[in-house]
Amino acid sequence: GIGKKLLEFGINFLKEIGVEQVRLLVKKENTIAKKLYKKTGFRFMGTHPKKIEGSIIEEMELNLTGYQDEFENFVS
Repeated sequence: GIGKKLLEFGINFLKEIGVEQVRLLVKKENTIAKKLYKKTGFRFMGTHPKKIEGSIIEEMELNLTGYQDEFENFVS
């Protein structure tokens, strides 16, 4: 529940300051975080060209323009 609340807070803050798109990096094996991001609406964009701590890194993206309807479903 804490991760969901932190993500909700971050997305709301970014929307308030006018950010239209969010990108993040996540380790390929971090299935719990990837599940949360996908449920929030992030899309897989590809793999990052460099490894971090020996892990393959995936790039994910969330478009915040017109996002409120999807976000309401996520937080409820």
